[in-house]
Amino acid sequence: MRSLWLTALVVVLALLAQPASGQDEPGAPGPDSEALARAKAHMAAGIAFLQDPEEPRYVAAYAEFRQAYELSGSYNALRNMGFCAQKLERDGEAIERYRLFLRGRSEEIDPETRGQIERDLAMLEGAVVWVTFWADRDDAKLTDVRIPARGLPITNDYGVSTAPRRIGLHPGQHTFTAAAAGLPDQIWKGRLTNGTSMTHAIRFAAAEPAGTSTTAGAQPPEPGPPPPAEPTPPVSAPPSTPLPAASRPPPTLPGAPAGVTRPAAPLPPPLHRPVPAGIWVGAALTAALAVPAGVFIWQSNDKKSEYDEANGRRPRSETEELRGEVIRTNVLADAFTLAAAVGFVTTTILLLARPEVPLDAAAARPAPASARGFSASLTAGPGAGPGASGAWLGGRF
Repeated sequence: MRSLWLTALVVVLALLAQPASGQDEPGAPGPDSEALARAKAHMAAGIAFLQDPEEPRYVAAYAEFRQAYELSGSYNALRNMGFCAQKLERDGEAIERYRLFLRGRSEEIDPETRGQIERDLAMLEGAVVWVTFWADRDDAKLTDVRIPARGLPITNDYGVSTAPRRIGLHPGQHTFTAAAAGLPDQIWKGRLTNGTSMTHAIRFAAAEPAGTSTTAGAQPPEPGPPPPAEPTPPVSAPPSTPLPAASRPPPTLPGAPAGVTRPAAPLPPPLHRPVPAGIWVGAALTAALAVPAGVFIWQSNDKKSEYDEANGRRPRSETEELRGEVIRTNVLADAFTLAAAVGFVTTTILLLARPEVPLDAAAARPAPASARGFSASLTAGPGAGPGASGAWLGGRF
């Protein structure tokens, strides 16, 4: 099924692989013949990367389609860029490319293609997480690693600087690592929630040591006469030095005074799914009901065999008594089996549907009853007596 879908996609991309000149943008001058030939070569290379027999190579294909678009301005190359960006989970770039494609080819797109792109665009716009990054250096590199529920981690690289950059990211658990030459990496982890937006400041200055750094292994200078009293510029700015006004992020509230920067919005804490005490009680009760159910099933089979052997060979009064015992054990076996089945289904549903809670909230919950000196036990078993049989259930709290 996957290979059939990919084949159909490649056929569509092959049909769109002709970079248009005057047709993509009416009234705009088309590329020269040399640029057009190079654009066609990049389009063909991009499609070849998507047809890789091992697996589609979206990163390489994206680079080829971008070259084709820069050379020819083809909206078809733009659409292919949006498709690759979507597969790479660069959701913000995919949204931008799809919007430009729909706006530029609005009158030429067939209804089926338009419908598919509009559905993809609506899905991306509804789930994308917009994060505005800015750093106190212009040479910072940001690496984003998302850990999906299934499959390998997904990695994307971005450049960040003192100018705020708004990036559209895929929701989920992310680890961001910001790197700059000669400085410790800055790491930020957390879960991004669908449809949210936030701002995060990357501050390398806060990680720099105060004052002039000393090269490892260097010996301190010999004492000598004091140097001339000349002003010496500091080697590095102290962490409290404000950034230039052009590099500050926009203020949090309208009309905030100059120099007030937007605080970095922390990511929500990681979530987990604790098992409530009620589920453990339900599991224990299910197990307690299953034990007498098994015992009564065994007794029922044993009584049935005894009744079959006595039927027609013993007095009628004895066979009727055995028949009554068979009926009683059957009823008890059915009742306990049904109760155990209901308990199992209910406990399973509660286990699968238990909610996610922040890890901090789970840690702040009160200790379970057993940790506070409170204990409980539940015991069940079959019972039998002269002329009757049944089951017993006892508890201690």
